[in-house]
Formats: sequence, structure tokens, C-alpha cells
Amino acid sequence: MTWTRLLFDLVVGFNAFVVVYFLALNTIYLGLFTFSLVEVLRFVRRTFFSDYRQIMQSDMAWPISVLVPAHDEEKTIVETVRSLLMVNYGEFEIIVVNDGSSDFTLARLTEAYELRRMDRAYKRSIPTEPVRAVYGSLVHPNLTVLDKVKGGKSDALNAGINVARYPLICSIDADSVIEDNALLRVVKPFLERPAETVAAGGIVRIVNGCEVRDGRVTRIALPDRALPIFQVVEYLRAFLTGRVGWSSLQSLLIISVAFVI
Repeated sequence: MTWTRLLFDLVVGFNAFVVVYFLALNTIYLGLFTFSLVEVLRFVRRTFFSDYRQIMQSDMAWPISVLVPAHDEEKTIVETVRSLLMVNYGEFEIIVVNDGSSDFTLARLTEAYELRRMDRAYKRSIPTEPVRAVYGSLVHPNLTVLDKVKGGKSDALNAGINVARYPLICSIDADSVIEDNALLRVVKPFLERPAETVAAGGIVRIVNGCEVRDGRVTRIALPDRALPIFQVVEYLRAFLTGRVGWSSLQSLLIISVAFVI
């Protein structure tokens, strides 16, 4: 009887813990949703009449170096770079870092953007794995590709920073596609509050199920399978309610490295 009673108490206690945890967690989610809803409405009212063309032509809009670390990304790298080349922004450069890929990532880039090896001097202020070669595009002067020994994402970003010419550094994943005005939107906090802003990030969503053509999302749809649908919902909860809510409370601890400046 003693063991039976102990097991019964453990089961009841565990169930009580699960109920309390469930209520606490969802209360926090509800609170964050309320704060994020208020912040989103405030943002929409503030930016509804925003003229991003003025930001693009403004002398105060700092030039940006966009870094794209890539390892074995032959399936997506061309579309990613194409989407970056079409963004609306005044002065920016794209630096793709081929971090020791074993597939045809570099070959795809060379074929798509007519890359040629160049002798470009740069200061190695941050130690990284050796850079094999620096390539430039004959058709896109603002596109540079580094080919280096594999060292991981952080090492690839450091190599890109060594080559970067502009004061603002933007990092984007090699399997991402960004919107036309993404750089204009993400640089706006630096113009509004330059003394306070140290980093800014964008909303990241799942492209599974959507149709992408020429570096642009032409059709938005949900995936066919259940698991990716749950992933879409989780990303919306994490970014639109979670991080926006924490940001409105000035308690945001992390920005997604998929798109950050």
C-alpha cells in the first residue's frame, strides 16, 4: 500500500505541475501577444506614410555590407544572392563567404554572376581560417565572393568583416530570401535612435510551400505536410508575438541571426 500510495501521489503531483506550468506559460504568451499587438499597431501607424525613398536617398542612411556565409548551399545560393541584388537601398555591397563547401556552391555563383578572381587587398584585423581566393563579379560591381577553408559560420562572418568596406554589417543566411525594402526597414532604427541602437533584426518566416521566382516570393501558401505547418505557426508565435512583445518591454535578449544588422 505504501508504494501504491507513493506512486499515486507522484502522479497527482506531476499532473498538478503540468497544469500550473501550462497555465503560467500560456498566461505569459497571452501577455506577450497583447504587448506585441499594441506595438504592431503603433508601428503600422508610425510607418504607414513612411517614404522609404527618402531614406534610400538620404545622406544619413549608412552604407551596408551584407555578409552571406555559405557552406554547401548550391541549391539556394543563387536565388539568395539574386534577391539581395534587387533590394531597394542606396549604397550596399554583398559579400558571399564560401566556407569550405564540398558541393558546387562556388561553381553555381561563378556561372550565374560571371565571377573572376581578383587581387584585392584587405586588412585581416580578425584572425580566420585561410582565404583561398577573392572573386568579383563582372556584371555586379557590388558583389564579392570569398573562398576560404572551412571554419564555421562565425569564422566565415569574421572573414567577411575583414573584407567589408562599410560601417554597418548585415548578416543573412544563405538559404534566405529577403523583401525589396528589407534593408530600408531594418536600418530605420539606426536613423531614428542612432545613440541607442546597436542591432536590429527582421521577421523571419518559413518559405516552405511558397513559390519563389527570380529571388522573389511570388505566391504565399502553407506547406503540404503537418510538421512544416506547425513550424510556420511556431515561427509566427516566436517572432510576431514573442520577440515583438519582449522588445516592447525592452527585454529582448536575442535577435535571429538569419537576418540581423
